[in-house]
Amino acid sequence: MNMHSSRNKGQSGIGQQDLDRLIASIGGPRQVEDIYPLSLMQQGMLFHSLYEPDSAVYVISLACRLQGDLDVDAFEQAWRMAVARHAVLRTAFVGQDLAVQLQVVLREAVLPFAREDWRGLALAEQERRLADLQQAERLRGFYFARPPLMRLALVRTGERDYRLLWNSHHILFDGWSIPLLLDDVFNAYVALSRREVPQLSPVRPFRDYIGWLQRQDMQTAEAYWRKRLAGFEAPTSLVLQRPGSDTTRSERYAEQSRVLKTALTVLEGFARQHKLTINTLVQGAWALLLGRYCDSDNVVFGVTVSGRPAELPDVERTVGLFVNTLPLRVALPGRTTVLDWLRDVQVRQTEVLEHQYSPLPLVQRWSEVADGTPLFESIVAFENYPTEISAAAELTQALRISDIHTLERTNYPLTLQVILEQSVSMNLIYDAERFAALAVERLLGQFARLLGEIVADPARPLSALSPLGEDERHQVVSAFNATAVNTPHGLLHARFVAQAARTPEKIALRFEDATLTYDELDRRANQLAHHLQQLGVGPDVVVGVLAERSFEMVVALFGILKAGGAYLPLDPGYPAERLAYMLDDAKAP
Repeated sequence: MNMHSSRNKGQSGIGQQDLDRLIASIGGPRQVEDIYPLSLMQQGMLFHSLYEPDSAVYVISLACRLQGDLDVDAFEQAWRMAVARHAVLRTAFVGQDLAVQLQVVLREAVLPFAREDWRGLALAEQERRLADLQQAERLRGFYFARPPLMRLALVRTGERDYRLLWNSHHILFDGWSIPLLLDDVFNAYVALSRREVPQLSPVRPFRDYIGWLQRQDMQTAEAYWRKRLAGFEAPTSLVLQRPGSDTTRSERYAEQSRVLKTALTVLEGFARQHKLTINTLVQGAWALLLGRYCDSDNVVFGVTVSGRPAELPDVERTVGLFVNTLPLRVALPGRTTVLDWLRDVQVRQTEVLEHQYSPLPLVQRWSEVADGTPLFESIVAFENYPTEISAAAELTQALRISDIHTLERTNYPLTLQVILEQSVSMNLIYDAERFAALAVERLLGQFARLLGEIVADPARPLSALSPLGEDERHQVVSAFNATAVNTPHGLLHARFVAQAARTPEKIALRFEDATLTYDELDRRANQLAHHLQQLGVGPDVVVGVLAERSFEMVVALFGILKAGGAYLPLDPGYPAERLAYMLDDAKAP
């Protein structure tokens, strides 16, 4: 058992007694292969998953179709070999009650692999059951002290037709790792189906990356992030239409997708011509969209980086959680040309990559954003799962993989995924309790429009780019401004008196379980008006109203107006000094 990074209390902050207790809770020392700390990214995912256990946050769900002569026993055995091969798949996450949380690699872990045979069911019934199974598996959750934190279900729907459901927790590995795992699985499957012994190359353990992280210079990172985020005090927040109260949802997060009309070849040609990356174009379009919505020339949002250090040998073949999400701050100077601005965005992106080892919780601490407030509310990520997964599946000529769909939810309100295949696909994952579906659909269309605008004429000033199409522009400029209405003339209290004369018995006010008719309100306001006039209230006299929301407050307002004075609302929640200042200011000529 390798515990040299954790047995020493000075290194880990955990005493031997606590360590022994943790090891005993997962089967004893003979079951343990290795122990090392969690990365801060893993700690964050663990916190959010434990805080929202029913939300399926950070659960990665992959579903696909397998067609061909599948040797199911060999296929299951190939997956079990992957678990034995990669330490992260045999890792328990423990110590949530201690100062340092640990990941404990077990020598063995039994992979849940369910088999279903639905060949006797009608197609519609198969699809219904498959949807129910996918939903149930996503919401089933994981017990972090019992690896592996993943499970599979293989459903046979025809003689040569299968559906594979693969659910795992993001704390184990990132999107880069998925094709690596499938590459191992299909390589092993090919050998096993031929009754041969799989020949797989050795893998680098994830613990080497944890050790690399611990050697990084955080003082250099701190200096960079403090300078880069100086003056930024609040997250860039999108204010969109909220969903209706009658909206029903099975999950908190929802997803909308569309394919970009601008061809991938056009984006690639533009990027190549101007020595830019497509990532820069996407991040630029999102920054511009945020700025237009927030009416700001300076925005911050999250960007995902691979987090795999080039100096760590074979890191590109290591399965584990390397990906990081960090803030990208983008200025939006209106007079700068689109091309010059994009070049600056790319410089900022390169700087982030140079500091991609920076833990987000520390970056948050180094910023000027208040504790407990997130640095950003939206993130942008590139995903290449489908193409790479299909490439892995081509290792076996007897199977065809199709209908690949991955689903993952973060704890951020908005996550934009951009997928590059033959075309550019965009997925916008959003908090359905915060944003209305129609507003998100509009947002996705506006992002696509801005991306097209960027490559259409990069010599234009940035201020010339708009996310609005002609129909939206007409609606904003003309339709929304058609506000002319026929307004009745007369003073407010005079109009109230006229209404009271017309409908004296109708309810004018309702507060909790009590009501007040127009006639009752009018008579009580008259009584107060006469009293105030006796006290000298009239034109140019200001009367303070210090009252909680109640019938009396409304009576006071109308009574003051009827007396000919003006009212000054005073909030009872204000400090006495603030109220005194407001009264003195009202007396000033």
